[in-house]
Amino acid sequence: MVIVAIYGWAKGNPKKFLSPIDNDGKFCGYDDGYGDYPKLYFPDLSSVSNIKNKYVCVKSCPSSTSTVECKTTSTVTNCNDSSYTKYNTKSYLGILCLPVKDELPSNLKDNYDALWSFLDVRVLTQYVHDTAKSWPAILIGLFTALILCIIFMYLVEWCAPILAWICIIGSFSCLTGLGFYFFFTRNKNKDTADDNLSKYNLAWAIICWIAALLLFTLVCCFCKSLRMAIGVVQAAADFITDTKRILLVPICGFVILGVFYALWICVAIYVYTIGEIESTSGQGRTVKWDTTTKRGWYYHFFGLFWINTMLDACTCFIIIVAVCTWYFSHGSEVEGSAQVYKGFKWIFRYHCGSLALGALILAIIQMIRFIFEYFRKKAEAANPANAVLKILLCMVSYCLACLNRCIKFINRNAYIQVALTSVHFC
Repeated sequence: MVIVAIYGWAKGNPKKFLSPIDNDGKFCGYDDGYGDYPKLYFPDLSSVSNIKNKYVCVKSCPSSTSTVECKTTSTVTNCNDSSYTKYNTKSYLGILCLPVKDELPSNLKDNYDALWSFLDVRVLTQYVHDTAKSWPAILIGLFTALILCIIFMYLVEWCAPILAWICIIGSFSCLTGLGFYFFFTRNKNKDTADDNLSKYNLAWAIICWIAALLLFTLVCCFCKSLRMAIGVVQAAADFITDTKRILLVPICGFVILGVFYALWICVAIYVYTIGEIESTSGQGRTVKWDTTTKRGWYYHFFGLFWINTMLDACTCFIIIVAVCTWYFSHGSEVEGSAQVYKGFKWIFRYHCGSLALGALILAIIQMIRFIFEYFRKKAEAANPANAVLKILLCMVSYCLACLNRCIKFINRNAYIQVALTSVHFC
Protein backbone atom coordinates (compact mmCIF):
# COMPACT_ATOMS: atom_id res chain seq x y z
CA MET A 1 0.00 0.00 0.00
CA VAL A 2 2.96 2.31 0.60
CA ILE A 3 4.07 1.79 -3.02
CA VAL A 4 0.53 2.52 -4.23
CA ALA A 5 0.46 5.69 -2.09
CA ILE A 6 3.79 6.90 -3.53
CA TYR A 7 2.58 6.11 -7.05
CA GLY A 8 -0.66 8.01 -6.45
CA TRP A 9 1.16 10.98 -4.91
CA ALA A 10 3.49 11.20 -7.90
CA LYS A 11 0.90 10.65 -10.65
CA GLY A 12 -2.43 11.72 -9.16
CA ASN A 13 -4.14 15.01 -9.94
CA PRO A 14 -6.82 15.65 -7.28
CA LYS A 15 -6.73 19.42 -7.79
CA LYS A 16 -8.01 19.09 -11.35
CA PHE A 17 -10.53 16.41 -10.44
CA LEU A 18 -12.06 18.51 -7.65
CA SER A 19 -11.99 21.78 -9.62
CA PRO A 20 -15.34 23.13 -10.91
CA ILE A 21 -15.95 23.22 -14.67
CA ASP A 22 -17.39 26.07 -16.74
CA ASN A 23 -19.88 25.50 -19.55
CA ASP A 24 -17.03 25.18 -22.11
CA GLY A 25 -15.49 22.27 -20.18
CA LYS A 26 -12.58 24.29 -18.77
CA PHE A 27 -11.35 23.45 -15.25
CA CYS A 28 -11.46 26.52 -13.01
CA GLY A 29 -8.18 27.26 -11.27
CA TYR A 30 -6.31 24.60 -13.24
CA ASP A 31 -6.36 24.95 -17.03
CA ASP A 32 -4.00 27.37 -18.79
CA GLY A 33 -5.13 30.94 -18.19
CA TYR A 34 -7.57 29.85 -15.47
CA GLY A 35 -5.14 29.71 -12.54
CA ASP A 36 -6.48 32.96 -11.04
CA TYR A 37 -10.12 31.95 -11.51
CA PRO A 38 -10.71 29.05 -9.06
CA LYS A 39 -14.43 29.48 -8.30
CA LEU A 40 -17.62 28.81 -10.27
CA TYR A 41 -20.33 31.46 -10.66
CA PHE A 42 -23.76 31.52 -12.33
CA PRO A 43 -24.34 34.98 -13.83
CA ASP A 44 -27.89 34.35 -15.05
CA LEU A 45 -30.49 32.78 -12.74
CA SER A 46 -33.47 34.03 -14.72
CA SER A 47 -34.40 30.54 -15.98
CA VAL A 48 -33.48 26.88 -15.50
CA SER A 49 -32.07 26.64 -19.04
CA ASN A 50 -29.75 29.61 -18.40
CA ILE A 51 -28.56 27.99 -15.16
CA LYS A 52 -27.65 24.82 -17.06
CA ASN A 53 -25.94 26.66 -19.93
CA LYS A 54 -24.28 29.71 -18.38
CA TYR A 55 -21.67 29.24 -15.65
CA VAL A 56 -18.19 30.74 -15.57
CA CYS A 57 -14.93 30.73 -13.60
CA VAL A 58 -14.39 33.80 -11.40
CA LYS A 59 -11.57 35.17 -9.23
CA SER A 60 -13.71 35.61 -6.12
CA CYS A 61 -17.35 35.40 -5.13
CA PRO A 62 -19.07 38.65 -6.21
CA SER A 63 -21.76 40.66 -4.47
CA SER A 64 -24.77 42.48 -5.87
CA THR A 65 -22.74 45.69 -6.22
CA SER A 66 -19.30 44.42 -7.24
CA THR A 67 -17.83 43.91 -10.71
CA VAL A 68 -17.61 40.25 -11.70
CA GLU A 69 -14.09 39.22 -12.76
CA CYS A 70 -14.54 36.10 -14.86
CA LYS A 71 -13.27 34.06 -17.80
CA THR A 72 -15.83 34.38 -20.58
CA THR A 73 -17.25 31.37 -22.39
CA SER A 74 -19.11 30.68 -25.61
CA THR A 75 -22.45 31.47 -23.93
CA VAL A 76 -21.28 34.23 -21.55
CA THR A 77 -19.34 36.91 -23.44
CA ASN A 78 -19.74 39.58 -20.75
CA CYS A 79 -20.23 38.64 -17.08
CA ASN A 80 -21.34 42.19 -16.23
CA ASP A 81 -24.00 42.38 -18.96
CA SER A 82 -26.89 44.64 -17.98
CA SER A 83 -29.37 41.84 -18.73
CA TYR A 84 -28.01 39.82 -15.79
CA THR A 85 -29.45 40.52 -12.34
CA LYS A 86 -26.58 40.56 -9.87
CA TYR A 87 -26.95 38.97 -6.44
CA ASN A 88 -24.97 38.40 -3.24
CA THR A 89 -23.03 35.13 -3.19
CA LYS A 90 -21.40 32.93 -0.57
CA SER A 91 -18.49 30.52 -1.02
CA TYR A 92 -19.33 26.80 -0.67
CA LEU A 93 -16.62 24.15 -0.35
CA GLY A 94 -14.13 26.84 -1.39
CA ILE A 95 -14.96 26.42 -5.10
CA LEU A 96 -18.62 27.43 -5.62
CA CYS A 97 -20.12 30.93 -5.52
CA LEU A 98 -23.77 30.31 -4.72
CA PRO A 99 -26.53 32.81 -3.93
CA VAL A 100 -27.68 33.72 -0.43
CA LYS A 101 -31.34 32.71 -0.65
CA ASP A 102 -32.76 35.33 1.73
CA GLU A 103 -30.97 38.11 -0.17
CA LEU A 104 -31.96 37.02 -3.70
CA PRO A 105 -34.11 39.37 -5.77
CA SER A 106 -37.70 38.15 -5.92
CA ASN A 107 -37.51 37.34 -9.64
CA LEU A 108 -34.64 34.86 -9.02
CA LYS A 109 -35.84 33.00 -5.91
CA ASP A 110 -37.95 30.52 -7.87
CA ASN A 111 -34.83 29.05 -9.50
CA TYR A 112 -32.79 28.66 -6.29
CA ASP A 113 -33.67 24.97 -5.86
CA ALA A 114 -33.03 24.30 -9.56
CA LEU A 115 -29.47 25.60 -9.12
CA TRP A 116 -28.82 23.22 -6.22
CA SER A 117 -30.35 20.33 -8.15
CA PHE A 118 -28.06 21.04 -11.10
CA LEU A 119 -24.96 21.04 -8.88
CA ASP A 120 -26.14 18.07 -6.77
CA VAL A 121 -23.99 19.10 -3.78
CA ARG A 122 -26.66 20.07 -1.24
CA VAL A 123 -26.45 16.73 0.58
CA LEU A 124 -22.65 16.96 0.82
CA THR A 125 -22.68 20.51 2.16
CA GLN A 126 -25.42 19.55 4.62
CA TYR A 127 -23.28 16.66 5.91
CA VAL A 128 -20.27 18.95 6.33
CA HIS A 129 -22.37 21.61 8.07
CA ASP A 130 -24.07 19.10 10.40
CA THR A 131 -20.76 17.45 11.31
CA ALA A 132 -19.14 20.80 12.06
CA LYS A 133 -22.02 21.77 14.35
CA SER A 134 -22.52 18.40 16.07
CA TRP A 135 -18.96 17.26 16.86
CA PRO A 136 -19.11 18.56 20.48
CA ALA A 137 -22.29 16.53 21.05
CA ILE A 138 -20.62 13.45 19.51
CA LEU A 139 -17.59 13.79 21.83
CA ILE A 140 -19.85 14.30 24.86
CA GLY A 141 -21.83 11.19 23.87
CA LEU A 142 -18.65 9.09 23.56
CA PHE A 143 -17.31 10.34 26.91
CA THR A 144 -20.68 9.72 28.62
CA ALA A 145 -20.84 6.18 27.21
CA LEU A 146 -17.32 5.47 28.53
CA ILE A 147 -18.23 6.73 32.03
CA LEU A 148 -21.45 4.69 32.07
CA CYS A 149 -19.53 1.57 31.01
CA ILE A 150 -17.06 2.04 33.88
CA ILE A 151 -19.91 2.55 36.37
CA PHE A 152 -21.66 -0.55 35.05
CA MET A 153 -18.46 -2.60 35.43
CA TYR A 154 -18.19 -1.60 39.09
CA LEU A 155 -21.83 -2.50 39.65
CA VAL A 156 -21.30 -5.88 37.97
CA GLU A 157 -18.26 -6.56 40.16
CA TRP A 158 -20.20 -5.89 43.35
CA CYS A 159 -23.62 -7.34 42.51
CA ALA A 160 -23.51 -9.25 39.22
CA PRO A 161 -26.12 -11.90 40.21
CA ILE A 162 -28.59 -9.25 41.39
CA LEU A 163 -28.16 -7.20 38.19
CA ALA A 164 -28.57 -10.30 36.02
CA TRP A 165 -31.81 -11.34 37.73
CA ILE A 166 -33.11 -7.76 37.65
CA CYS A 167 -32.52 -7.71 33.86
CA ILE A 168 -34.21 -11.09 33.40
CA ILE A 169 -37.21 -10.26 35.59
CA GLY A 170 -37.47 -6.81 34.01
CA SER A 171 -37.46 -8.29 30.49
CA PHE A 172 -40.10 -10.86 31.46
CA SER A 173 -42.27 -8.19 33.10
CA CYS A 174 -41.97 -5.86 30.10
CA LEU A 175 -42.96 -8.57 27.63
CA THR A 176 -45.90 -9.67 29.79
CA GLY A 177 -47.01 -6.08 30.40
CA LEU A 178 -46.82 -5.22 26.70
CA GLY A 179 -48.91 -8.28 25.95
CA PHE A 180 -51.65 -7.14 28.36
CA TYR A 181 -51.42 -3.58 27.00
CA PHE A 182 -52.02 -4.72 23.41
CA PHE A 183 -54.76 -7.11 24.56
CA PHE A 184 -56.75 -4.47 26.44
CA THR A 185 -56.20 -1.95 23.62
CA ARG A 186 -57.64 -4.56 21.29
CA ASN A 187 -60.77 -4.89 23.48
CA LYS A 188 -61.24 -1.12 23.43
CA ASN A 189 -61.15 -1.07 19.62
CA LYS A 190 -63.22 -4.23 19.12
CA ASP A 191 -66.50 -2.40 18.68
CA THR A 192 -65.08 0.34 16.47
CA ALA A 193 -64.90 0.44 12.69
CA ASP A 194 -61.14 -0.15 12.73
CA ASP A 195 -61.23 -3.95 12.90
CA ASN A 196 -57.74 -4.34 11.41
CA LEU A 197 -56.16 -2.41 14.29
CA SER A 198 -57.89 -4.72 16.75
CA LYS A 199 -56.46 -7.78 14.97
CA TYR A 200 -52.96 -6.29 14.90
CA ASN A 201 -53.09 -5.55 18.64
CA LEU A 202 -54.22 -9.11 19.37
CA ALA A 203 -51.38 -10.48 17.22
CA TRP A 204 -48.81 -8.34 19.04
CA ALA A 205 -50.21 -9.42 22.41
CA ILE A 206 -49.82 -13.09 21.47
CA ILE A 207 -46.26 -12.48 20.20
CA CYS A 208 -45.27 -10.74 23.46
CA TRP A 209 -46.73 -13.53 25.59
CA ILE A 210 -45.00 -16.21 23.52
CA ALA A 211 -41.69 -14.35 23.86
CA ALA A 212 -42.22 -14.08 27.65
CA LEU A 213 -42.98 -17.82 27.83
CA LEU A 214 -39.86 -18.65 25.81
CA LEU A 215 -37.74 -16.45 28.09
CA PHE A 216 -39.16 -18.16 31.20
CA THR A 217 -38.54 -21.61 29.68
CA LEU A 218 -34.95 -20.76 28.71
CA VAL A 219 -34.19 -19.43 32.20
CA CYS A 220 -35.57 -22.61 33.79
CA CYS A 221 -33.71 -24.93 31.39
CA PHE A 222 -30.38 -23.10 31.44
CA CYS A 223 -30.28 -21.91 35.03
CA LYS A 224 -26.93 -23.63 35.66
CA SER A 225 -25.42 -22.13 32.50
CA LEU A 226 -26.83 -18.76 33.48
CA ARG A 227 -25.08 -18.90 36.85
CA MET A 228 -21.84 -19.81 35.06
CA ALA A 229 -22.28 -16.89 32.65
CA ILE A 230 -22.84 -14.55 35.60
CA GLY A 231 -19.58 -15.81 37.10
CA VAL A 232 -17.74 -15.16 33.83
CA VAL A 233 -19.14 -11.63 33.61
CA GLN A 234 -18.15 -11.01 37.23
CA ALA A 235 -14.61 -12.23 36.50
CA ALA A 236 -14.47 -9.90 33.49
CA ALA A 237 -15.56 -7.02 35.71
CA ASP A 238 -12.84 -7.94 38.22
CA PHE A 239 -10.27 -7.88 35.43
CA ILE A 240 -11.34 -4.44 34.19
CA THR A 241 -11.38 -2.92 37.68
CA ASP A 242 -7.89 -4.35 38.34
CA THR A 243 -6.59 -3.28 34.90
CA LYS A 244 -8.19 0.05 34.06
CA ARG A 245 -5.48 0.72 31.47
CA ILE A 246 -7.14 -1.89 29.27
CA LEU A 247 -9.89 0.66 28.53
CA LEU A 248 -7.31 2.68 26.60
CA VAL A 249 -6.69 -0.20 24.16
CA PRO A 250 -10.00 0.04 22.22
CA ILE A 251 -9.86 3.85 22.42
CA CYS A 252 -6.35 3.90 20.94
CA GLY A 253 -7.46 1.35 18.35
CA PHE A 254 -10.37 3.61 17.40
CA VAL A 255 -8.07 6.63 17.04
CA ILE A 256 -5.54 4.68 14.95
CA LEU A 257 -8.37 3.36 12.77
CA GLY A 258 -9.66 6.91 12.26
CA VAL A 259 -6.19 8.11 11.23
CA PHE A 260 -5.89 5.15 8.86
CA TYR A 261 -9.27 5.93 7.25
CA ALA A 262 -8.23 9.56 6.75
CA LEU A 263 -4.94 8.53 5.13
CA TRP A 264 -6.69 5.87 3.05
CA ILE A 265 -9.19 8.40 1.70
CA CYS A 266 -6.39 10.85 0.82
CA VAL A 267 -4.42 8.15 -1.01
CA ALA A 268 -7.62 6.92 -2.70
CA ILE A 269 -8.27 10.41 -4.08
CA TYR A 270 -4.75 10.60 -5.51
CA VAL A 271 -4.89 7.07 -6.97
CA TYR A 272 -8.36 7.65 -8.40
CA THR A 273 -7.21 10.82 -10.19
CA ILE A 274 -4.29 9.12 -11.96
CA GLY A 275 -4.94 9.23 -15.69
CA GLU A 276 -6.62 11.54 -18.15
CA ILE A 277 -9.43 13.57 -16.56
CA GLU A 278 -12.12 14.72 -18.99
CA SER A 279 -15.25 16.78 -18.42
CA THR A 280 -18.65 15.42 -19.42
CA SER A 281 -22.01 17.18 -19.09
CA GLY A 282 -22.49 19.77 -16.35
CA GLN A 283 -20.05 19.17 -13.50
CA GLY A 284 -19.51 15.52 -14.46
CA ARG A 285 -16.06 14.18 -15.21
CA THR A 286 -14.45 10.86 -16.09
CA VAL A 287 -10.98 9.40 -15.51
CA LYS A 288 -9.37 7.03 -18.01
CA TRP A 289 -7.09 4.53 -16.27
CA ASP A 290 -4.37 2.30 -17.64
CA THR A 291 -3.88 -1.32 -16.49
CA THR A 292 -1.28 -0.44 -13.83
CA THR A 293 -3.55 2.15 -12.23
CA LYS A 294 -6.49 -0.26 -12.15
CA ARG A 295 -4.40 -2.89 -10.39
CA GLY A 296 -3.11 -0.31 -7.92
CA TRP A 297 -6.64 0.85 -7.16
CA TYR A 298 -7.91 -2.71 -6.59
CA TYR A 299 -4.99 -3.48 -4.27
CA HIS A 300 -5.52 -0.22 -2.37
CA PHE A 301 -9.23 -1.01 -1.97
CA PHE A 302 -8.45 -4.53 -0.71
CA GLY A 303 -5.93 -2.98 1.71
CA LEU A 304 -8.83 -1.16 3.38
CA PHE A 305 -10.34 -4.50 4.42
CA TRP A 306 -7.01 -6.08 5.33
CA ILE A 307 -5.66 -3.24 7.50
CA ASN A 308 -9.07 -2.83 9.14
CA THR A 309 -9.21 -6.51 10.14
CA MET A 310 -5.52 -6.43 11.14
CA LEU A 311 -6.07 -3.52 13.55
CA ASP A 312 -9.09 -5.33 14.99
CA ALA A 313 -6.97 -8.48 15.43
CA CYS A 314 -4.20 -6.52 17.18
CA THR A 315 -6.67 -4.88 19.57
CA CYS A 316 -8.24 -8.25 20.33
CA PHE A 317 -4.85 -9.94 20.85
CA ILE A 318 -3.59 -7.22 23.23
CA ILE A 319 -6.70 -7.63 25.39
CA ILE A 320 -6.33 -11.45 25.32
CA VAL A 321 -2.69 -11.26 26.44
CA ALA A 322 -3.61 -8.86 29.25
CA VAL A 323 -6.36 -11.22 30.44
CA CYS A 324 -3.96 -14.20 30.34
CA THR A 325 -1.27 -12.44 32.37
CA TRP A 326 -3.88 -11.24 34.86
CA TYR A 327 -5.48 -14.67 35.27
CA PHE A 328 -2.24 -16.61 35.71
CA SER A 329 -0.82 -14.04 38.12
CA HIS A 330 -3.23 -15.19 40.85
CA GLY A 331 -1.36 -16.94 43.65
CA SER A 332 1.93 -15.23 42.72
CA GLU A 333 3.71 -12.23 44.18
CA VAL A 334 2.14 -9.97 41.55
CA GLU A 335 -1.42 -11.23 42.00
CA GLY A 336 -4.02 -9.32 40.01
CA SER A 337 -1.53 -7.59 37.72
CA ALA A 338 -1.90 -7.52 33.95
CA GLN A 339 0.75 -6.49 31.47
CA VAL A 340 -0.95 -4.56 28.69
CA TYR A 341 2.34 -3.61 27.05
CA LYS A 342 3.27 -7.30 26.68
CA GLY A 343 0.57 -7.70 24.03
CA PHE A 344 2.26 -5.05 21.87
CA LYS A 345 5.62 -6.74 22.38
CA TRP A 346 4.33 -10.20 21.46
CA ILE A 347 2.63 -8.93 18.30
CA PHE A 348 5.72 -7.33 16.78
CA ARG A 349 8.22 -9.87 18.08
CA TYR A 350 6.44 -13.22 17.73
CA HIS A 351 2.92 -13.26 16.30
CA CYS A 352 2.57 -10.53 13.65
CA GLY A 353 2.43 -13.16 10.89
CA SER A 354 -0.30 -15.17 12.62
CA LEU A 355 -2.48 -12.09 13.09
CA ALA A 356 -1.82 -10.94 9.51
CA LEU A 357 -2.82 -14.35 8.12
CA GLY A 358 -6.04 -14.42 10.14
CA ALA A 359 -6.82 -10.86 9.06
CA LEU A 360 -6.05 -11.73 5.42
CA ILE A 361 -8.52 -14.64 5.40
CA LEU A 362 -11.24 -12.46 6.93
CA ALA A 363 -10.44 -9.58 4.53
CA ILE A 364 -10.81 -11.91 1.52
CA ILE A 365 -14.24 -13.00 2.77
CA GLN A 366 -15.30 -9.38 3.31
CA MET A 367 -14.04 -8.40 -0.14
CA ILE A 368 -16.05 -11.22 -1.70
CA ARG A 369 -19.14 -10.06 0.22
CA PHE A 370 -18.63 -6.48 -0.97
CA ILE A 371 -18.28 -7.54 -4.62
CA PHE A 372 -21.31 -9.81 -4.31
CA GLU A 373 -23.46 -7.04 -2.78
CA TYR A 374 -22.43 -4.71 -5.62
CA PHE A 375 -23.55 -7.18 -8.29
CA ARG A 376 -26.61 -8.09 -6.23
CA LYS A 377 -27.85 -4.50 -6.34
CA LYS A 378 -27.15 -4.36 -10.07
CA ALA A 379 -29.10 -7.59 -10.66
CA GLU A 380 -32.06 -6.50 -8.51
CA ALA A 381 -32.20 -3.12 -10.27
CA ALA A 382 -32.20 -4.84 -13.67
CA ASN A 383 -34.85 -7.42 -12.63
CA PRO A 384 -36.99 -5.77 -9.92
CA ALA A 385 -39.95 -8.13 -10.43
CA ASN A 386 -37.98 -11.41 -10.36
CA ALA A 387 -38.84 -12.92 -6.96
CA VAL A 388 -36.83 -16.12 -7.55
CA LEU A 389 -33.67 -14.12 -8.24
CA LYS A 390 -34.17 -12.07 -5.07
CA ILE A 391 -34.59 -15.22 -2.97
CA LEU A 392 -31.45 -16.82 -4.44
CA LEU A 393 -29.41 -13.65 -3.91
CA CYS A 394 -30.64 -13.36 -0.31
CA MET A 395 -29.66 -16.99 0.33
CA VAL A 396 -26.14 -16.45 -1.03
CA SER A 397 -25.81 -13.21 0.97
CA TYR A 398 -26.88 -15.01 4.15
CA CYS A 399 -24.38 -17.84 3.52
CA LEU A 400 -21.54 -15.35 3.02
CA ALA A 401 -22.55 -13.53 6.23
CA CYS A 402 -22.52 -16.83 8.15
CA LEU A 403 -19.10 -17.68 6.69
CA ASN A 404 -17.81 -14.26 7.78
CA ARG A 405 -19.06 -14.83 11.35
CA CYS A 406 -17.56 -18.33 11.46
CA ILE A 407 -14.15 -17.05 10.33
CA LYS A 408 -14.32 -14.29 12.96
CA PHE A 409 -15.12 -16.86 15.65
CA ILE A 410 -12.30 -19.18 14.53
CA ASN A 411 -9.84 -16.28 14.36
CA ARG A 412 -10.69 -15.10 17.86
CA ASN A 413 -10.24 -18.58 19.31
CA ALA A 414 -6.99 -18.98 17.35
CA TYR A 415 -5.69 -15.73 18.87
CA ILE A 416 -6.58 -17.03 22.34
CA GLN A 417 -4.70 -20.26 21.61
CA VAL A 418 -1.67 -18.32 20.37
CA ALA A 419 -1.67 -16.11 23.48
CA LEU A 420 -1.97 -19.11 25.83
CA THR A 421 0.59 -21.40 24.19
CA SER A 422 2.82 -18.94 22.26
CA VAL A 423 2.59 -21.37 19.33
CA HIS A 424 2.07 -19.38 16.13
CA PHE A 425 0.51 -20.70 12.93
CA CYS A 426 2.36 -18.41 10.51
